[in-house]
Amino acid sequence: MDPERKSELKRNLVKFIIWIVLLVFCFVYIQNNPAERVSIFSWFQVIFQKVAVVYNQVIGKNWELLKRKYSLEKYYKELIKSAEDRKCVSLEVIKKITEEYNSLKNEDVSTLETRLPAYSRASYQHEVDIEKWCEEEIQID
Repeated sequence: MDPERKSELKRNLVKFIIWIVLLVFCFVYIQNNPAERVSIFSWFQVIFQKVAVVYNQVIGKNWELLKRKYSLEKYYKELIKSAEDRKCVSLEVIKKITEEYNSLKNEDVSTLETRLPAYSRASYQHEVDIEKWCEEEIQID
């Protein structure tokens, strides 16, 4: 090997080692910060949902319902997180919202048109109830 190739190999080896060290630091950071971990995994879920919507659009199925379903699933997740963060919401309510969310996730596309409005109303009612319970608790204190 000529000297120029050796020096290029050394530079590339040093770059490779630096990248490995940076990747290890990134991995450790992501493992120690749950919010970052969630954001990375939710990205994969968003990509999957977008592909499913486009696929249903291409084959001619009702893709708008599927898009609304994914939007409502996201809203339910935010509602569950909000309820868990507040101490004024009972565990039974959080469990009920979580059960509805799981039911929505498992809902078949063929029944979405009739069932989606009920899920939407229920999620809105849960949000109103949570706000009301937390306001009452603040007034009691």
